[in-house]
Amino acid sequence: MEIDANNLQNLVQRQMYEDPSGGTFNMRIMLQFAQISSNSDMTEDERASLFDLLHVIALKFAAIWGHDQRYKTRENEMIAECEAKPTDRRKNEPMRFKSGQELYIEFDGFLVQCKSVLDHMVVILHYTLGVQFSSLGTFGDNGNKTIKILTPKNISANPMVRREAAKLLIDHIEKNQDWLKGMINTRDRMNHFTSGGIPPMSFGVASIIEKDGVQTLHRPRMSKDMTVKEYMTSTVDSVLFFIERFIGLAMFTRLPRYAIQYKHSEDPKAMRWNLIPAALMQQLIDSAQIDPSKIVRGAPDK
Repeated sequence: MEIDANNLQNLVQRQMYEDPSGGTFNMRIMLQFAQISSNSDMTEDERASLFDLLHVIALKFAAIWGHDQRYKTRENEMIAECEAKPTDRRKNEPMRFKSGQELYIEFDGFLVQCKSVLDHMVVILHYTLGVQFSSLGTFGDNGNKTIKILTPKNISANPMVRREAAKLLIDHIEKNQDWLKGMINTRDRMNHFTSGGIPPMSFGVASIIEKDGVQTLHRPRMSKDMTVKEYMTSTVDSVLFFIERFIGLAMFTRLPRYAIQYKHSEDPKAMRWNLIPAALMQQLIDSAQIDPSKIVRGAPDK
């Protein structure tokens, strides 16, 4: 569509993304990697296509956040209702559990989107390591399918930096595979009823005054020491870290004039990847301003 700049009626303003987290996903997914790609050797078409991928990944995080927040709100409402009218076992009352149907549905949706965003993450390998779309598939078999794609026989050595990146990505997956496997297994139990599923009745909430007079709150739990809501909060952080680091490690293959450095921050909105101009890198290392063991170097200019 052609737009006549002299005719204001034809001008369109479009909001690309509304970040429900207050800016975390916009900064650490869309803006961070859009800026990195602008310093890459990608073509304009590649950058535009990559931006669409980043946009979809950010939308997936918005969905994850939405499920998490709705779960939190509804569980707090249920807790307040139950604690206002607790079951008193000293009076031989039947135990009353508040139905957790909405909690079950939100947790199910949360896990589905967590797995989906991992599946989309894998597509970055097309733009950075030259893997064909048809070979990518999903983040299958708890990441083992992606590890197989990244083995040297499947990654071109031209340039060699692709195999260097592949090795770093395999290491990143393997270091995080335990919790990834646990999350994906829980998704499969809820979404595919594997291993007998997870009983919806376990998502009930109750406040019970025991016979000794102690009032106890019962709420959905992943284990004795962790509630479902605590698990969801931890998983959002883990998935964001995993994907942010995966994309950065993949993108350095397209940065001929830069090295990149991952820096942890207490600020959830802070970008983690720093670009370091190759021309200044040795000077910064010699002056102890950067730690050479913490940086990843891109492919040299052709």
